[in-house]
Amino acid sequence: MLNSDLYRGRVKLVSEFMKRFNGEEKNPYIDPTATEIDKINLCRLFDADFILKNRADIEPKAFQFVDSVLNNNVKINYEDPDWFAKASCVATFKGKEITFDIYLTVEQRGKDMYKWVISDVKGEIFNLKPSRESEKIMLLPNEHESNFMRLNSITSEKDDYITLYSSRTSSVDRLTVFNTLIYYGYLNIEYVLDIEYTFLQVPGYAFTIKEFERESTNSGWLIESWQQMDVNEKNFLREELYHGRYKELLTKDTTKQEQKPTKSERNNEACSMTITFVSLIDNYVANKDKATLDSINKAAKGRYTFIIADEITNQLAKFFNSKAKKSYKLDTFMNWLGSAKSPITSISIDNVKPFEHEFVRPEYSKGYTLISGDLSTDGDLQINEQVVFFIYENQIAGIKLISDCF
Repeated sequence: MLNSDLYRGRVKLVSEFMKRFNGEEKNPYIDPTATEIDKINLCRLFDADFILKNRADIEPKAFQFVDSVLNNNVKINYEDPDWFAKASCVATFKGKEITFDIYLTVEQRGKDMYKWVISDVKGEIFNLKPSRESEKIMLLPNEHESNFMRLNSITSEKDDYITLYSSRTSSVDRLTVFNTLIYYGYLNIEYVLDIEYTFLQVPGYAFTIKEFERESTNSGWLIESWQQMDVNEKNFLREELYHGRYKELLTKDTTKQEQKPTKSERNNEACSMTITFVSLIDNYVANKDKATLDSINKAAKGRYTFIIADEITNQLAKFFNSKAKKSYKLDTFMNWLGSAKSPITSISIDNVKPFEHEFVRPEYSKGYTLISGDLSTDGDLQINEQVVFFIYENQIAGIKLISDCF
């Protein structure tokens, strides 16, 4: 049976740890009348077992760390570049079991979207180096006279001599070695043995959290360790994680924040995109040229499904000899419009404007810029419908009948 008291006290998710660390959420067992609640709340985020093992020495250091957090009003967020994950992996290489670490950071993709990416790997297998230091000349100075016939020695001699053939100015990138081994199927990750997250946001410190599984309210994602780290040490670690581009990353993020368009600007741009998109489709219907089709695909990148009208979906099902669907991908729709049997000779849109309504579905109103318009077609199939275009990350993300948006 689930112990509700233990469940409430447990820090169940990394995001929950962030909220408690930031003071947005408090440990449920703190006395609300207590003084220094923020300090107590932070102290409850430490692995208590570790501190109690040597309380006299460790507890004062923990308080110093907490004071630095509170005095500097430190907040940690998912999108920060100053935290990273370390996943300790068990893998097989040439039939043998090995272990290595993968370092991951958060990378921005589009507006307000992020993803985890592999920034580095560490393990003996990725350190290409000769078995001994040597000044041996692997390729003689007159190799060009024999058409570099000795190049086959790279593969016929010992594998770990390979770096001796390279320029002394070249550097070995562990991540490139990792990608190559994975790509050609030599390295297989079996499972993740352990994972931890390290944060660099606290002035003078770095701290690491891990998940503790135990029957206690002091469980879940907790601070396992913390250490003093000056600015220079942090910058070295950051530059290593981001391959020398950490400062450039901060500059780009600052520029993006400063240049964030207003709602009115986003709406105007979305209206213009909608008009251009329909105009491109109309041009393709008339000329069926590849250049126009490429522009259409670039505007929507073919990632999304489109619904324009029930009659169109019925026509598509008939054309492709398949059961009618509620939606079709853009390339399916364009293949139909580009065929000689398409019953549409032109398509246009009028009365284009931002679409806002208090009863629009929440999943449609959040994240998208909505643009409405009167869509019409000419030819054997004539349609006149009020539709809504969904704009996301400067792409046409889909089209729905206005009646389907509620």
